[in-house]
Amino acid sequence: MPIRRSMPDEDHRPAYSRTTETWLPLNPPQPYVTNAPLFARRRPPVVTYLLIKNRKKCRIPLRLWNSDRGFGFQVALRKSTTLHWKPYLRVILSAKLNWRTLAGVSILAALIAFIMSGCLANHLIFYPSRYPQGDWDAARREGAEDRWFNAKDGTKLNAWWFPAAGSRRVTLFLHGNAGNVTDRVDHAQRIREAGSAVLVLDYRGFGKSEGRPNEKGVYQDADAAYDQLMREGFRAGDIVVHGESLGTAIAVDLASRRPCAGLILESPLSSVQEIAATVVPWIGPIFVRGFNARSKIGNVHVPLLTIHGNRDDIVPFLHGRKLFAAANEPKELWEVPGGTHNELLVATGAEYVPRLRGFYSRLTRR
Repeated sequence: MPIRRSMPDEDHRPAYSRTTETWLPLNPPQPYVTNAPLFARRRPPVVTYLLIKNRKKCRIPLRLWNSDRGFGFQVALRKSTTLHWKPYLRVILSAKLNWRTLAGVSILAALIAFIMSGCLANHLIFYPSRYPQGDWDAARREGAEDRWFNAKDGTKLNAWWFPAAGSRRVTLFLHGNAGNVTDRVDHAQRIREAGSAVLVLDYRGFGKSEGRPNEKGVYQDADAAYDQLMREGFRAGDIVVHGESLGTAIAVDLASRRPCAGLILESPLSSVQEIAATVVPWIGPIFVRGFNARSKIGNVHVPLLTIHGNRDDIVPFLHGRKLFAAANEPKELWEVPGGTHNELLVATGAEYVPRLRGFYSRLTRR
């Protein structure tokens, strides 16, 4: 619907524009017009003109309208247009809008807020380090090999494979929300000492993996890594799913859907929404949500080992206890005295490898 150049009806003209002789200059620049119909309902037109003043004091109308094509909005702007919020808000508040128009605007605002909150959540949750950040020579020093495979949606993923000679046990290691595979070499070394080969996955957007991280995507990445182990010749009963920090939620999701031998969770969180509520009460859970491990842990029916430091400053120990309480037997909780979030492996000291080795020995191959 094009913008009118004629004077609108007297009933629809804002009071503060009565001294204006014309609404548009005689030869205005070509405007940029955007139409966004929302609902297809036949109803009489209701037009509200909103004034926008640009730097040259030209007045350009923006109208909310209802027509046969539905409710929507139309705006004519130029690159030099500057919005003056005071008259803009005054006209909106004084407009006579019916309940359907208000409902349409409310739904549109809610939809925009929902989409923006999802984007904001991804930005707040993930802090990936992309290649070449990190010590990529560590793979050669530790005898690790590159593995490349694709997720279900075609995203190309990278992982490091740490073989363990003479062992049929294999661990799928799902790291936390920051860094990349080069930061998990110490974990891989300890796990291999305990008697298991290790595949350390870099989610999409991390390290050399393509794409951008999001909740649905990283779940697909874990599935792709699991399938890669199956192609390597391992059976479901050989695989231990091992998650760290945010990776514990991904590990719980995977173990709730795919068969495995056991599940290990380090510094686990019950859900991202509960963590956000701890950091920013009331507001945090509105914008950051997802990765709800507690709602899925009941679907996991394999032995569980939970490792959590009682001095964790990022994911409080209470969250790990909540998740552990919701899990099925058999399960074991290892509370690490003085263990913080980023130094948990250091706090476990020499006990880490024997604990893992004991857990592996109790697993029944399926």
